[in-house]
Amino acid sequence: MAAVVGNTGDVPRPTGKAAALTVLPYWPSISETELQALADDERATAKAVAEYAADVQRERARGAELLEGQAGDARNTLMLNMTDHGYESADYYDSRAGALDSFHAIVRGNKTDLNRIADAADEAWNEAQSNGGTSAAVAAMAPLNAEAATLQSAALGDIAATPAILPLPKAPVGETPNNNSA
Repeated sequence: MAAVVGNTGDVPRPTGKAAALTVLPYWPSISETELQALADDERATAKAVAEYAADVQRERARGAELLEGQAGDARNTLMLNMTDHGYESADYYDSRAGALDSFHAIVRGNKTDLNRIADAADEAWNEAQSNGGTSAAVAAMAPLNAEAATLQSAALGDIAATPAILPLPKAPVGETPNNNSA
């Protein structure tokens, strides 16, 4: 799924000369609708992984007396590690979903604010055009362009402040013992 401009659920991109001179240079080229869909996918993955971890945990308890001694201990340890890994993985996918939710809100809010500026720019353009011609209309766009630049800067700061995604947990199988005895 490509998160690009033009999704029908996105905040509409403004058009016209005033928008081109003010907000379009700062318009986010990502679909907030598709960001939300990605977040929903991450949440679904987290749920599936957590359900798998719960299944492993139930099977560990159910089959505890299948093997005894070292084999039983090894099975129990592996299944415990698999359960922990499953829950840690669910947390990882939930953290990805949270970051995507944040990005979605930031992009949607930024586009909404840019549309507000575009509407004000259209009004300023028309008034300046009728009072002083095209050069006056172009000059009237400067403060609105600066406001759009400030909004973009604030949105980038909000994106940078989004909590970090948890690290991907290390798989509990395929590990080799560390024999560093020299």
